Amino acid sequence: MHELEWLQCCGALNTEQLLVIDDPFENLGSGGSSLNALLSGGRDYPFNRCGSAFLWLGTDLVTTTGYRVPYTVFLHQIAELNRLVSNFGNGVWITGGDAFWSFGKLQIPETYKDKTGALFAFTFKANPRLSKNSGVYCINEDMKITGIDYCTDRYTDTNDVPLVMTLLFMPVRTAETFLSLYTKYPLSSSTYYGVDNGSPGLKLSIFFDFVLAAAEGMKKDSFVYEEGKNLEAEPNSRFIQAKEVLYDTFSHITAYAVFLDVLKYHYFQPPTIKNVIEFWQLWNGREPKNMDEIENQLHLPGLTTSVGSEVPLESCFRFNRMKLFQRWYTVIGDVIRRGEHCSVQPYLKSICISQDSSSAFALIQYLHTLCLEKNGILFADRALFCIAEVLALLARQRGGLRSGPAGNIAFANCIQHIHDVISLNVVALVFSSPRHYEAAGQVLIQRNVMKFCLKHLPSIPKGQGVNSNVVVSSACRIDVAGGWTDTPPITMQVAHTAVVNIAVTVDGKKPISCEIRPSATQVGIILKELDLRLTAIDEILNLSSKPSLPGSLICAVLLAAQFIKRDDQNISTTFQRTFGDRIKGLIVTTRSLLPHGSGLGTSSILAACLIAGIWKLMGVHFNTDNICHAVLLAEQYLTAGGGWQDQVGGVIPGIKISRFSKEKQSVVTEKIPCESSFVSMITRRLVLIYTGQTRLAKNVLQEVIRSWYANDERLTSVLESLANAAENSAKLFAKSSFPLNDVRQYYADKKAIASTCEPAFVRRLIEDLNESRLIECAWLAGAGGGGFLNVWLSEGHDIDDVRQHLQSSVVYSGLSVHSIEVDFEPFKIAFRET
Repeated sequence: MHELEWLQCCGALNTEQLLVIDDPFENLGSGGSSLNALLSGGRDYPFNRCGSAFLWLGTDLVTTTGYRVPYTVFLHQIAELNRLVSNFGNGVWITGGDAFWSFGKLQIPETYKDKTGALFAFTFKANPRLSKNSGVYCINEDMKITGIDYCTDRYTDTNDVPLVMTLLFMPVRTAETFLSLYTKYPLSSSTYYGVDNGSPGLKLSIFFDFVLAAAEGMKKDSFVYEEGKNLEAEPNSRFIQAKEVLYDTFSHITAYAVFLDVLKYHYFQPPTIKNVIEFWQLWNGREPKNMDEIENQLHLPGLTTSVGSEVPLESCFRFNRMKLFQRWYTVIGDVIRRGEHCSVQPYLKSICISQDSSSAFALIQYLHTLCLEKNGILFADRALFCIAEVLALLARQRGGLRSGPAGNIAFANCIQHIHDVISLNVVALVFSSPRHYEAAGQVLIQRNVMKFCLKHLPSIPKGQGVNSNVVVSSACRIDVAGGWTDTPPITMQVAHTAVVNIAVTVDGKKPISCEIRPSATQVGIILKELDLRLTAIDEILNLSSKPSLPGSLICAVLLAAQFIKRDDQNISTTFQRTFGDRIKGLIVTTRSLLPHGSGLGTSSILAACLIAGIWKLMGVHFNTDNICHAVLLAEQYLTAGGGWQDQVGGVIPGIKISRFSKEKQSVVTEKIPCESSFVSMITRRLVLIYTGQTRLAKNVLQEVIRSWYANDERLTSVLESLANAAENSAKLFAKSSFPLNDVRQYYADKKAIASTCEPAFVRRLIEDLNESRLIECAWLAGAGGGGFLNVWLSEGHDIDDVRQHLQSSVVYSGLSVHSIEVDFEPFKIAFRET
């Protein structure tokens, strides 16, 4: 039961209800089994206690729901049956697990669909040698079955024979007749109903006791006393009475033979090694190298070891699944070691959804060992995120595990140890929950990002500090296409990255700015609006990796700008290196006209302003490329995991497309020239609405990175769509055409990645604006969904029309509407006298 439930949960069995039962007693026969359940697992199979139906065919199936399952004879039969079922109406299908078949083109006569009181037995033109171990239908010119020959040599001189397949279809009326026998004595002796009422068992055959009863021209005496004697039926009055009931019930039903185009067929009886070899050759189309090859592909432990019938069936399925999972562990390990861009998520999902949680924890232990290998440092980030994904998958079933901040003090030493020495011997300690594995993996991502960011920093002079106030102001950015492809580690590993965005002012102002004032009297870093003074190096280092705490951004910026170094003994040493004895502190004031979580890139652009201001005071010569990579470096110190599109969008003028170059290991930006009239149209028709619904998708980034490392094929497809839309939108911008369809695709892709990024309130707002025909397109700002809604107005409407419409609504009257202007001088740095 657990095996089929697992397959159902994985999406391999597309059914709402599933019932699995044992036969009421041994040697029940196919007819009795069918009265109890409509799929028979087949006879005992000595080479695999689970039966021939669950022979593995040497490959796996990835279901439409993204799970991986072993492709077995059973699943192959179900897939072929699904093709066949569509050719018939409602009814009951009966099949068995003793045979394998593959259909060719299915052409079923339309006349069969009208025969609601019939029984359909499927057959095909088979080699006569197969009749020695199976049955052959006798058929008249009207395709009605007149009898069955069983295990006979009489057809050796015939070209082909209509072989009995363990496959029947009963339309509704016939099925009702068949199932009515469940409680009818003495046929009830084959069912749980009869056995539970003390009736001794009764063996029945679905073919010789049910199909033959419906055979054309079958006489009652012949059926009751002659047919089926070669099946060793019970020669007693109860069996004879059962045959009489069957004849009386089924003789009014017509049994038709339906010929199918069968490309491959194999009958697993008798269960000999020769039979197994023949099946292997049929499936693979070649001779096996040896018996081990057959055993490994079909998973037949009985070929080389003793698998007794006394082993419980559930234990056998568990053993087979354990062997399967062990093979999957190896595949996952090889993919991670080689850095292959193929999906391991179906493996993880299927292992975690099985009822044996020990398999999932065995996988976690295996991934631990990967991290500890000689070259484990090269792929440990992916292994750690896979562990986080496994734990998250388990949590969705059992509760207790979650993503989110990794600030548990019990793990602080471990994470810090990875930071300091990149030693993974302590990774095994990080076992509590996904967020701490993510934190450990993030350390390794940070290491790789820092490696290329540091190459793009300017040289830092000593003793060149300037004693003057510096003010830096910046535009914000509107993302048009390609967001998410800028996020590490995706941006460094995905085949194609591209982001298009626009530097804009809001309501005629640069909304983000900072002022930094050197002080000869106040010591340390003074953050005025936070009323916070930082005077200890350890305090700054500690705060730099706590993004949720006040002051963390400036601390990360101080490290990224290389104003503070980790080996500084104290804050005096820091200021001495840059300013000599003249300056002892910096008074920092930051300002944003945008709310937190706006989706317009505020925090990264503010970091760009701070870095530029600090570098200006340090006497550093720098450019926008230095700024953009330094902000990305600050994001790594901050452990926020952010990408590069925000600072690129706010710092670099106008409309541009940016990509990450693997060859150069840098972000490369290309400005898109546009006609002035088109820029004016953008200013007129692109409007911001502040919804107040700020970033609900709190843990989206962590989930996306886990999915990326698991190589979720759906995520890979969406990322490709994002980059393609960005490339196409850049071409349209260059032609002075706003890329409406690409923006719509971008928003659809963002919602596919972060399904919770669009609150219901915003969805209704967009619907209302569309119904009012005020807009042609709307999309929430930012990758994870921000507080601002970008709106492209319909021709003939302006910002005042939007304001009036919202103010006239009880629901939306509190929303604010803001104008934008494309900014071609977005980043301003100026000294101000003290």
